[in-house]
Amino acid sequence: MRTTTSRSVLASATGALALSLLLAGCSAGGSDESTDEATSAAPESSSSPSASSDGSAGTGELAQLSSCEDAAERLGDVVAGLTLQQDQSSVTDEAATCAWVGDTSDPSNLEVYALQLQRQDIPESQLQGAAGQTAEQFGAQVVDDERATELGGQAVTGQTDVAGLPVSIGGVAIPTGFVVFTATGTGAASFTPEQALDASFTLID
Repeated sequence: MRTTTSRSVLASATGALALSLLLAGCSAGGSDESTDEATSAAPESSSSPSASSDGSAGTGELAQLSSCEDAAERLGDVVAGLTLQQDQSSVTDEAATCAWVGDTSDPSNLEVYALQLQRQDIPESQLQGAAGQTAEQFGAQVVDDERATELGGQAVTGQTDVAGLPVSIGGVAIPTGFVVFTATGTGAASFTPEQALDASFTLID
């Protein structure tokens, strides 16, 4: 059934996010005050992902989100026109989990974009190891990225399969927390790990 299939993709995407955060030593937060209703959450935007308006790495603080709509505004075209899945999304002062899905009328072409943000102090001595462990788990790579370096952090990118679904992952561990962005599903197969990493940086001020 169409609903079952879309929920399977959502579960794979958010499961990958949660696992990456667990490996990074960050406990995933979030509120249970969500519903099963899907809402149109991604405003149309002409902006493209960047760490800050001038292209620099920013201040190194994770974005303070009040809702997944806030995240959608930052992500711009990446999730514009997609639908926020309320039952897979939650935002608190310390963490955010947001998942957007495209047109579900064609189960063979589903696309899901999801982010997880965790605000937590990560000691410098643990940061490199956490990023490396996450990369190993997903068959990904710890990559050199000037934006991450400027923030005293480490970036990870990779492309793999979760439950038979293609997944592109991009994440950044910085001393104040961790953010991961994934694109899952056949409809998102052209979304690259580098684009996922760029999307992650939009959640860092």
